[in-house]
Amino acid sequence: KKLVYLDLHQNMIEILNEHIFKDLLNLKFLKIRRNLLRIIQSNYFNMLNYIEEFWIYDNIISSLDSNAFSNLDQLKIISLENNFVIEIRNFTFNNLPNLQDLRLGGNQIEKINDLSIFLNDEHH
Repeated sequence: KKLVYLDLHQNMIEILNEHIFKDLLNLKFLKIRRNLLRIIQSNYFNMLNYIEEFWIYDNIISSLDSNAFSNLDQLKIISLENNFVIEIRNFTFNNLPNLQDLRLGGNQIEKINDLSIFLNDEHH
């Protein structure tokens, strides 16, 4: 439960179990880059109250569920470059008051439903 930094990069991870991070309550840095992830579901990260950085680039992610990265008060960086994301749905990046760096380059984005998803709640 004291783990703060978890690096799982360059493996063959295709699927994350729904509750895989439930006991890592102090996790601040998560790297799952260069794997085979296809989807980020809305309940993967909701227990990570202290997470500051997600590095999930160079996967084959095509889908980000609504609320996939929502209500994570400490989150500052999300790196999702070089995946296959086609659409940014409403509420995918909802209520992230400290988000400073959102990296989406090198995807296949065709549709962003609402540009306000990139604003923190204080701007609405």
